[in-house]
Amino acid sequence: MIVRTVPVLLSLLLVLVPRSDARAQDTATRLEQARQRLRDARARSEAMAARRRPISARNTGDWSEEPFNVGMEFRIMGKRNRPDLGGAILRCWKRPEIGADGFEVGLNALVQNPDKDEREPIKIHARRRCKLEGRRIVLVGEDTRLSTFAEKYKSKVLNTLALAYVIKYRAPEGVAGPFPVHQLELDGQPYTVSFQRSGLRLVGSLRDDRARRELGKFFLADGAGGPRAFDSFRIYTKDNMVVKFDAQPLTPIQAGE
Repeated sequence: MIVRTVPVLLSLLLVLVPRSDARAQDTATRLEQARQRLRDARARSEAMAARRRPISARNTGDWSEEPFNVGMEFRIMGKRNRPDLGGAILRCWKRPEIGADGFEVGLNALVQNPDKDEREPIKIHARRRCKLEGRRIVLVGEDTRLSTFAEKYKSKVLNTLALAYVIKYRAPEGVAGPFPVHQLELDGQPYTVSFQRSGLRLVGSLRDDRARRELGKFFLADGAGGPRAFDSFRIYTKDNMVVKFDAQPLTPIQAGE
């Protein structure tokens, strides 16, 4: 009887052991999935906290990050100025892997539409990689997402971004003068970047030579030994509107990131 029972018990063990192993494997898999969900939740929480954390202007020489309050000023009667419509973050990088004068500029912005009939906010997510070849700014690549309203100003936004880098990195150190003038070409369009003194500050001006009109002014902060930060800058549009960017700490969420 004992001899007959042993094979039966062995058979049962052979059946039960795999089931036990399978259950253990399933439990281990579920535990690892739970741990991964916990890690993912922690990463999302940290990312959200970072987006809510105010940032100030940072500059390492090869990289800069500058937050701005965005407002609009109108040069026609009947339009009320809007000094606080949203936020923007401007970033500049040197990109030596593109070329000796390779660079990248990026702008993230989230701004209320000044038109009362337009409820859609103005959103800009733009990055441009370029390199300087003599007086030509050559586009290497870009990643751009704009809201419907901002699409009307796409060319101006992107070109001003690239030229802002030149103003920042080619600005003279002092304010005594004489100041350099840079004749540049971007997308087949001629531009002039010049500098002048305004009180104790240095101002970079951007001019569209073909249209014979000023596109913007960049007010540079004091500093030496590296690219200067922008205290503020202005972009002029054809419809008598001035978009104003004033340096101010803000969170990435305020800039639509």
